Amino acid sequence: MMALTFLLTLQPLASMHTTAIPNGAAVFSSQNSFSISGHVYLSDSKTPVKGVGIQLKDTHEGHMPGYPGTVLQSTTSDQKGIFRFQGLEAHGYMLNIPSLNEDMGAHWVATSKFDSEKPWLIDYGAEVSVWIKRKSVKCDIRFYKPAVVSVDVVDTKGRPCPGWFPMLMFQGGGGRALNGLPDFRLCPGRYSFFASDFSSHHTSPKEVTVKEGQKLKIRVVVPNQATKTH
Repeated sequence: MMALTFLLTLQPLASMHTTAIPNGAAVFSSQNSFSISGHVYLSDSKTPVKGVGIQLKDTHEGHMPGYPGTVLQSTTSDQKGIFRFQGLEAHGYMLNIPSLNEDMGAHWVATSKFDSEKPWLIDYGAEVSVWIKRKSVKCDIRFYKPAVVSVDVVDTKGRPCPGWFPMLMFQGGGGRALNGLPDFRLCPGRYSFFASDFSSHHTSPKEVTVKEGQKLKIRVVVPNQATKTH
């Protein structure tokens, strides 16, 4: 993943458009003075993206009576791409961009960076966790045109391997499968691609660096010894 390089500045509180979801999931008091705020940019780290809906969700880390995934607040990035959640307790939360799970997900992917931590991938509405340890946590989100990567899983003779599925591993840990999608849509960065039969077998990883908007086709070969187990 690429590190984010721009600085975050905060707007005055009056310019924010944050609303609590009226479902009784959270009741805030004057003692809840923690906040999460940041910018939404395009990949140039300069062009703000307005109108991006962002949700704050409960992780059920012992601080709320709701269930994991309960939406506590929602907000929309303003003209300068700024968003803010306020009135929070010092606990764990999840940020989610629901539109990446809908029409927008076909055209954009995003990374985010909390303070000085490594960027996390937000992809097709995947949620990003943040633990509030200070009064104000800063978060920047950067949108990219996705790199589209298709993966063919074949045997040593180039034939398809039924029962084997393409996977990827992010640098620094974590990974995912296609989950019914035709290809991977990724932010720029370095990834490891491999195939798995979802039991005890997987191929050796193949490391690939992808660029914004790039289209790639990758072949992963399953060894003969592994195919004989199916």
